[in-house]
Amino acid sequence: MLRTFARNLLEAAAKADQSAQIPAIGTLTAISQLPTPVYGEVDGHPVTVTADGNMHGFSPVRQCVDLDGEVAWIPTDRILMTDPRLQPVAPAARTAGASAAETATRSRKK
Repeated sequence: MLRTFARNLLEAAAKADQSAQIPAIGTLTAISQLPTPVYGEVDGHPVTVTADGNMHGFSPVRQCVDLDGEVAWIPTDRILMTDPRLQPVAPAARTAGASAAETATRSRKK
């Protein structure tokens, strides 16, 4: 999935810019590993982001690994960052028919 997505981006960029460029579009010029992986989505599919980089024609880019193990460099504007470890925790369910004040009062009496 990721390789196909990245290949389509490269083909579209190459068609849009027909001039001879050095380095060629899609050439990585800088790479830095992330200290810890972060999570995101590319086209609605979950990915793990493992590195940042610069790619001629797409800077900045991030190295993504999908659930199938495919690795591709994707432009950052195409990645929706979603880190489940930072998402809010769902509040505890209240008992049916009890208001928040009643629930708080009952818990203080115990």
